[in-house]
Amino acid sequence: RDASALAQRHANTVDGLQSDKRALESRTQELQRSQEETANRLKALQEEHRKLQQQQEEAKRHFAALQQDLEIKLGKAAVQVSQLQREKEQEAKLAVAQSRRAEQLESELQQASNERGALLAQLERLRREQQEQLLQQQRALSTVGGATQQYHHQIKQTQELLKVVQTQKA
Repeated sequence: RDASALAQRHANTVDGLQSDKRALESRTQELQRSQEETANRLKALQEEHRKLQQQQEEAKRHFAALQQDLEIKLGKAAVQVSQLQREKEQEAKLAVAQSRRAEQLESELQQASNERGALLAQLERLRREQQEQLLQQQRALSTVGGATQQYHHQIKQTQELLKVVQTQKA
């Protein structure tokens, strides 16, 4: 009778261990799927981060070209204003016509200066937006990295429990 009860308890224990093993295996598969999803999200975030960096580099190149163009225009306008002032001093009879031309060039110079200021403000806004996006991505990458470590730890614990269950079953 004691042997029968002991055999029944042993069979119940084996059944319980097998059920635990199946549950642990199922949990391990869940964790592995979750880890794969996390890895895929991490790859997507890294790709988006790379694209944002490319966009920022393109914006920098575009701004540099615009700034160079504006500096050329400003330089030309300044040279023309200077030339007009010398002509005004040399030729009194052309004073009225030259005065009008100087005002026009000064207006163009002011307009070019205003355009440059607007472009500088736009670049600063773009830089702040991209910096904020990069900070958000870095935070997201940090969060994904922490979650990945946690999944690795849970999988390792599950594998250790499976070893214990198999050892007890044997």
